[in-house]
Amino acid sequence: MRNKRDAHTYAAALYPFITAAFTESTSVIEVIVRAFQDVPELARFLEHPSFSRDDKKKVFFSLFRNKLSSSLERLMELLIARHKLSLLPELPGALKALHLVRQNLREVRIRSAYALSGQQQAAVTGEIASVIREKIIPVFIVDPALIGGVRIEMQDWVLDYSLKGQLQAVSQYLHGAG
Repeated sequence: MRNKRDAHTYAAALYPFITAAFTESTSVIEVIVRAFQDVPELARFLEHPSFSRDDKKKVFFSLFRNKLSSSLERLMELLIARHKLSLLPELPGALKALHLVRQNLREVRIRSAYALSGQQQAAVTGEIASVIREKIIPVFIVDPALIGGVRIEMQDWVLDYSLKGQLQAVSQYLHGAG
């Protein structure tokens, strides 16, 4: 939880410097995260207290310097110096969430038991946008486990109109009443 909060803090500080190249910058951070996942020894080296900051910076920048803008270069120097590299996996998501808010958009996940037609997607999207009175970016997900109906998720808000959700509610009621 703390990593997520700290990642949002760093994202808020970085965001004004990367807005012009937002997509490219978040993509570069995702490449770095994948590199750390693919080569865990690199992440361990960069987080190990026995090695100097200068040694860590030399190794990191020898691998990534030509991919980094000056803002991302400063970010990585800061994360290495403050032993905060563990924030990197959370950073792209934090940046994207901040970008949506700054663009006055909300990402809404719409799960359904089966694929919705274009017309159904448009209807659901329009209805949600009119209810919350904001522009939305719908993400449609097919989840056969729902059995039927839809489940709508936006940040911490969930509206479950799925058959699975209704069956779970009935089960909880019956177990609580018995």
